[in-house]
Amino acid sequence: MSHIAVSTILFYKNDVSKKFIQFIVPSLIDYVVSTQDQVTLIITNNAPDNDVSSIVDLANQLNQDKKITIKFLDHRENVGFSKGHNLAFQSTPSDYFLLINNDLFITEPHWLEKMLTPLAEEKVAWVGATNSPRILLSDGRGWWGESADQPSDYLEASLLFGKSLLINKYGLFAPDIHFVYFEDSDLALRYRQLGYQIKSVDIQHEHLRGVSADKVYGNRLHAIQSINQSRFFSRWGNYLKNRKTHHKILLNLYSVGWGDVWNCLPSIFTLLRDHPQATIEIELGQDFLFPFFQINDQIIIRKTNNPLNNEQISRLNQIYDRVFCINNILYGDLTYLADNIAASLGVDPDYRSAESYAGKIIESSSNPLHSSGIKKYAVIHCDVRRDDWEGRCVPPEKFLPVINILKKHGFTTVLVGLPNNQLNYQLLSQAVDRDLSGQLDFLQLAKVIKEANLFIGLDSGPLHLAQTFHIPTLGVFGATNPFSRIKNWRNSTALMNWSLDCLGCYHDIIEPGFNYCIKRHQNCVRQIDEQQIAQALQEFISADFQVPINPRLISLVNAWLAKKIQLRTRAEYLQQNQFFPLKQVDYVANNVFASVLIQSLFYKAQQKLKKIIYKFAKLLKIK
Repeated sequence: MSHIAVSTILFYKNDVSKKFIQFIVPSLIDYVVSTQDQVTLIITNNAPDNDVSSIVDLANQLNQDKKITIKFLDHRENVGFSKGHNLAFQSTPSDYFLLINNDLFITEPHWLEKMLTPLAEEKVAWVGATNSPRILLSDGRGWWGESADQPSDYLEASLLFGKSLLINKYGLFAPDIHFVYFEDSDLALRYRQLGYQIKSVDIQHEHLRGVSADKVYGNRLHAIQSINQSRFFSRWGNYLKNRKTHHKILLNLYSVGWGDVWNCLPSIFTLLRDHPQATIEIELGQDFLFPFFQINDQIIIRKTNNPLNNEQISRLNQIYDRVFCINNILYGDLTYLADNIAASLGVDPDYRSAESYAGKIIESSSNPLHSSGIKKYAVIHCDVRRDDWEGRCVPPEKFLPVINILKKHGFTTVLVGLPNNQLNYQLLSQAVDRDLSGQLDFLQLAKVIKEANLFIGLDSGPLHLAQTFHIPTLGVFGATNPFSRIKNWRNSTALMNWSLDCLGCYHDIIEPGFNYCIKRHQNCVRQIDEQQIAQALQEFISADFQVPINPRLISLVNAWLAKKIQLRTRAEYLQQNQFFPLKQVDYVANNVFASVLIQSLFYKAQQKLKKIIYKFAKLLKIK
């Protein structure tokens, strides 16, 4: 005897819901009587301000003989279509799980038996209706097939039947495709990637469509659809082009800055959850990061010394389900870096799993401070060897005043970084209690930071470690805006040379690249006041590591967001008025003719060539 859980979600339109109850309850009772299987009908109310007591009463009246079990879930808020069904599944153990819309009415008998038959096949995970949308268009939206014989890309979740054993193992709707739209497309492709089949049977039914959706404000619904569509493209864009699943994903994580790569870890855990049988190939530039990314046997790691270019990505997209290159993320965005990477991958970052896993690896290492009996200590990091990134390197002597403050508050002062023989760094080395510069491998560095009581440092990899493990942090910034680097504002703060009007200039760069100080003085870091650092640290410690965000930083964020709107306006204008976008001219000049001409030309000659190309394009009216 099998147990079938049937889930439906109510969202206003009580007249339609009552009609549905009058259909579904007798239909399920007939099935139980003829098969002796057990059935639970789970009714979820997603409209907390809508009284559905009459609907529940009607269901109970139709089920007076208790042939089926009726369970009512009220979440006191609209949790959305996908989460509503996820919670319904979790509420009731079952052998099979059926999703059915409350505006769908089946007009033939024995439909449940008809849908159960294909599920008896071992490799069939889901069954839907042939006469419902099951073909994916190039934009990811669903459409009806041309014939019953046409293979299905996906199955619409308005009527969807699956095996609970597989759902328990691989999940129902992905939690990071929120609310509604594209959740069923993603579900089908995930299971197909696992090697399972989806099948459809012809079920005669009437589907009113949009009865619930029209109760949501149209612009809000469109925004949800657009966000989920972008996530779906990030996951399955290659499938929409090639109509194949390859069961493997490629992540090129080559970056000069290992802190950028470290911030990919939370997204890796989400990818493993979403693609539990796919091979994930990871290309890394730093050997010392290998142990942190070799999470399980799904992952294959190899060393690389280069990022992927667009031509390579285009070619690899033919043989991988997804190809991701960290160098292509929008580094200039103000989003926290790990969130930025996750958004580019179309997932929600799993910070908890990443922190737990990294912590276990770090535990295998030793903390050299323990042998000295040091327990309360502050880590200082002011060593950055990135001459190609201007506006980041605060001179080491600027940190000298913080030493006395830390000691006054009972902290042992610990300096970390690479070996540095510069005089100003040596002055700092002599002032601290322990200089571990050049003495730690990566695991030891991570251990020292993870067990620290306080971290003071620049925008660099060690700061990212401190953020991962929630260490109270005072970050000193110049060209990068702290919002892109600090996650835990409850116990972290940022200091900048607040007197300047050009702070966070890196985020004005539209394309990914290294920072360049156009004013040619780098005063954001070179002229920062050491007493200002000391005062900020004193206030931070005195407030028990909880200080409000500086209003100047908020104004910087607002100014950046305003610039982003301006760029959008520019893009709209060019789209409407420019027959040949200047960016395409740049591409032709810098790429198409690069091997022949550009390498031997000076800047003025390059500009002249662009003008020639532009006139040629205008003559031919190229758009």
